[in-house]
Amino acid sequence: SVEIQWSSPSFNGGSDIIRYHITVDPPPSGIDTSCSGGECSTTDSNTLTYNITGLEFHQTYCFTVGAENIAGIRYSSELCVFVTANVPPAISTAPSLCINYEELTLDVSWSSPMITDPKTPPITSYTVCDDDDCSIVVNDCCSTDLTLEFDEEYNIAVISNNIVGSSDKSPQDT
Repeated sequence: SVEIQWSSPSFNGGSDIIRYHITVDPPPSGIDTSCSGGECSTTDSNTLTYNITGLEFHQTYCFTVGAENIAGIRYSSELCVFVTANVPPAISTAPSLCINYEELTLDVSWSSPMITDPKTPPITSYTVCDDDDCSIVVNDCCSTDLTLEFDEEYNIAVISNNIVGSSDKSPQDT
C-alpha cells in the first residue's frame, strides 16, 4: 500500500471543501484495493491522507488529488511514484569458513536465502561481519576472502541486503 498526503488548497474559490478525490493511474489491480477503477475519495474535508491498497510491486503509479466543493472538483498536479515492496530479505545460512594457508586468507562462503514471499525484492548485496565489524560489502553471491591476521579469532556472519533493507545477521561460524 501507499499512503499519499496533501495540503488543503490555499484558495477554495469561496466555498468550503467537501471532500477530496484521488485518481490512480493505472488503477490498482490487487485483491485488497481501496480505489476501485482507480477512483477513490475521502469522507470529509479534514482528511488529508489516503492509504491506497491493491498496488502491484515494481510498477509506477501516478496519483492526482482533487478538492471538491459546491462548484465541482479541481485537480492538482500529478505525482508519480515507483512502488517497491517493503519486505527485507530472509536471513542467510551460517557461512562456511576455510583457511587458505598458501595465501593466508579466510575463504568465506554462504548460501543465498530462499525467497519465499513473492513481494520480496531480489538481494542486491551481502555484508560480511566479523563480530560487530560489518564493513565488508560483497555484491556477488556467495563468497569472499578475508586477509588473516595472526593470533586473531574470527566470528563470521552474513547479512543479506535488498532495496528495502537488510536481514538480521546469519548464525556465526568461528
